[in-house]
Amino acid sequence: MELDLRVVIASTPNVIAELRSMVSSRVAQTGERVSSNKPGSTVPLCLLPLTAADTEVDFLHSWARWAGVDLRGCGRFYRVNGFVRGVIGDDSAPVRELTRRVLTAMDSPTWVEPEGMRENLCELRAVHMRRWPEISDTVWQVVLREDA
Repeated sequence: MELDLRVVIASTPNVIAELRSMVSSRVAQTGERVSSNKPGSTVPLCLLPLTAADTEVDFLHSWARWAGVDLRGCGRFYRVNGFVRGVIGDDSAPVRELTRRVLTAMDSPTWVEPEGMRENLCELRAVHMRRWPEISDTVWQVVLREDA
């Protein structure tokens, strides 16, 4: 499936929620025993899906800012040195608002898509869909909803 930029953006809140729900015990995934009181022991959770979710937020927010989308009042995001790097807790409202604003901007007759935005966001989503095929369902839900 060739990914469409609007579909990638529209499905972002649900993809992030799905990825964040995948954070799981390393013991459940690998069967290894993890001791948190040993120096140098590994984290007892598999945090890769959380990192992927934060990367999705980071990339979309960065491209929105680059495209000139007004991001004031979007909500609270996790920031590092002033740059958005993810969501705070399980609050999806800022991501939903960010998504709404980007899609609204794209509908504007004055919208100019920044060079590289489509390729960057679609490739990131494709990488995440290959790694976690479960998120494909959330993308397909958006496709089916838009076709209806």
